[in-house]
Amino acid sequence: GWSNLWGCREIIHIPNGVNIERFKPSKDRKELRSQFNIPKDATVLLSIGRLVHHKMPFRMIDIFAEVQHG
Repeated sequence: GWSNLWGCREIIHIPNGVNIERFKPSKDRKELRSQFNIPKDATVLLSIGRLVHHKMPFRMIDIFAEVQHG
């Protein structure tokens, strides 16, 4: 597994840092799309995280553009 690949002796589980009870998907997606002028057939991609260099936020923007343009 991953521990052998990276030479790890111990794996520590770090629980999700986002309160998933607070950020549940909206039940009324049509209303949200209307509110933000998002077409019903548009694909919505989202990334959540701190904007720090090592998380490569600008690379994510490039990836989103690649997905959009195929």
